[in-house]
Amino acid sequence: MKCVLQVLFIFFLSTVATAQKSILGIVKSSDNGHPVTGASVFLNNTSIGAVTNYKGEFNLIIPTGRYELVISSIGYLTQVKTISSQESTDHFIIQLQPEVKELQAVVVEPFEKDGWAKWGQLFLDNFIGISSMAKECRIKNKETIRFRYSKTNQIVTAHTTEPLIIENDYLGYKLQYLLEEFSYNFKTKMIFYVGYPLFQPMKGNNAKMK
Repeated sequence: MKCVLQVLFIFFLSTVATAQKSILGIVKSSDNGHPVTGASVFLNNTSIGAVTNYKGEFNLIIPTGRYELVISSIGYLTQVKTISSQESTDHFIIQLQPEVKELQAVVVEPFEKDGWAKWGQLFLDNFIGISSMAKECRIKNKETIRFRYSKTNQIVTAHTTEPLIIENDYLGYKLQYLLEEFSYNFKTKMIFYVGYPLFQPMKGNNAKMK
């Protein structure tokens, strides 16, 4: 009986080992090949993420399945790769493309000077929601959100200079939300937004955690 239990335990450990896989990689700048330090690397819609070290290196553990690997850093365009625990995921080399600064002459509508005061509630109502659960969500760095309004198209857009930090007390998570695009069309009443969330469990007492 003891021998059987030992065999089953070894089988269990081998199953766990094959159920997840380690991703080793390095993030570099595409223009000069230099490592990108402090880049955020995470699996979209999970709580699995890492930050690159001074060499641009990162290490993640992937559970079984397919995921979107999101790589972002201030000053660079966000890159998204579909990966699988079944594929070879060792020694990734990811090259981030520097973000081209907008030319002032090309910008038709400048950012609103008091954007949050004017459009903040509209953003919250459509991005976070208006339910009782939504009222327990807070954006901690709303000052990073900038707004533009096109009078011609009657569309308001929101842009961020860094990931949004959102505390969701109702579900007990802090979200790092990488907002790529947000727009609200007053003509059609349609909202559109694209982004990538990383979830982090919030701390609390035993009852709160349960």
